[in-house]
Amino acid sequence: DLHRILNTLRPQRIAVLPHSPRTPRTRIRKSRARETTRSDRIRIKTALEWATPRSVWRRYKDEYGFTLRQIRLVQQNLITPQKKTKVGRKPTIPAEKVTKLKEWLLANPVYRYISFYNLPTCTPELELQEYGFEAIRTVFKSIGYGRRVAKRKGFSDDLVHMA
Repeated sequence: DLHRILNTLRPQRIAVLPHSPRTPRTRIRKSRARETTRSDRIRIKTALEWATPRSVWRRYKDEYGFTLRQIRLVQQNLITPQKKTKVGRKPTIPAEKVTKLKEWLLANPVYRYISFYNLPTCTPELELQEYGFEAIRTVFKSIGYGRRVAKRKGFSDDLVHMA
């Protein structure tokens, strides 16, 4: 009987409060954690290798003031920053030199067979010494010249096809 009384649904009173404008919350800025040096990162990394991560996190957080994020970053990434190579846009050949190159190509059909690597050294008048293989190849493509591997010469009894 008591069980039935306690488990019956009772109508709940809902208190309707009058609408009040919200006061804007001000964010409390925490002071930034000090930046880790190379020796700090090495110290944290060796501590993580020899102890359990939780004990290292607690100890280094309390004693030295490192954040958990800093400790995890040391754990997941390399200790020292790596040199970034091949960053940025590759040098492009100016339009004046492109027109010079086109005129040079049209002057003699034999010039088309010079390799892209040797082109700056073979033709100092074009002034392409500071540009690499890819820049020269891109210019050749933009002009309309493409290089393909020649098909192998087949065997034939006909003398015309042999030559």
